[in-house]
Amino acid sequence: MRAFRDDNGWVLSGDVGAVPWGGAAGTLLIAARTEPALLAADPLALFVVDAERPDVVRTTRTSIGAHAMSHVHLAGVRVGQDARASTSWPAVVAALDKATIVAAAELAGVARGALAAAIAYATHREQFGAPIATYQALAHRLADMAIDADAAELAVEEAIAHPTQQNASHAKIIANEVAHRASAGLHQINGGVGFYADQLPPAYYARALALRVEMGDSRAHRLRLAAQLA
Repeated sequence: MRAFRDDNGWVLSGDVGAVPWGGAAGTLLIAARTEPALLAADPLALFVVDAERPDVVRTTRTSIGAHAMSHVHLAGVRVGQDARASTSWPAVVAALDKATIVAAAELAGVARGALAAAIAYATHREQFGAPIATYQALAHRLADMAIDADAAELAVEEAIAHPTQQNASHAKIIANEVAHRASAGLHQINGGVGFYADQLPPAYYARALALRVEMGDSRAHRLRLAAQLA
């Protein structure tokens, strides 16, 4: 998104995809790169825009395991000077870090739920006269999933206690990978039945897949950590 300034206010143009609840929102908070830049160190600004305007085009997108998404197109939306929010970009970054921790917490919950579902299935499903959980290969898989779930929860707890940028990124990276492995493990333990749409494994896997990219995927947060450490 870009915001062009003139004597009468701002003109907003651009596209952004996969906006959660974008089709249902009555008001949009747009982050746009200002031209000319307001501050060299702070080139982004926030604008409050009425979502019902005819020059705001919203198109519903199909998503997997995520909330209702919309593609938003601003076709030269003109707003007044008062449409620019007074919130500074560093404050927005702090809010995004908290949202990242929330996404990591949900991913940790997905991992814990997938583990519980895998244990429930493995202790009741019998093969060769014994529950499949008693077989060493599956027992090791369940143990790995339990260790992963603990690791994700500990990373989230650390980020909640000390919500720094580094801790938020650490929690998201760990939770991304853990939820993916746990939901994939649930699929494997359930075998062929786990691929039926009315069973739990597809729901866990789809939600982990959606949350993996929400608030930044693992690669984005690794690059962010590298930049901070450098």
